[in-house]
Amino acid sequence: MTQALLIIRDQFSVCFDYNDQMIIRIKLKQLLDDKAFAERRRITLNEVSEATGISRPTLTRIANTPGYNTNTETIAALCEYFSCQPGDLLEGIDEK
Repeated sequence: MTQALLIIRDQFSVCFDYNDQMIIRIKLKQLLDDKAFAERRRITLNEVSEATGISRPTLTRIANTPGYNTNTETIAALCEYFSCQPGDLLEGIDEK
């Protein structure tokens, strides 16, 4: 089984797969910034939590905690909230 580690790099949450050297960035903060700019207002994690049903602590962990892994339901809820596809929320980087 492959072990993965979620770390923070710049504004991205990053999932690092040690075996394949693939990094998957979860661009939560970037999408929050883009949505806030487009709507010309501040968007809080509390607002995202209420709209998506994802707990505030989970959103905070996705954004800030190294070693946190999330699930597909969370990714789907975030995609629905941001009106985007998983490819817009996740970014794979091959570090081979």
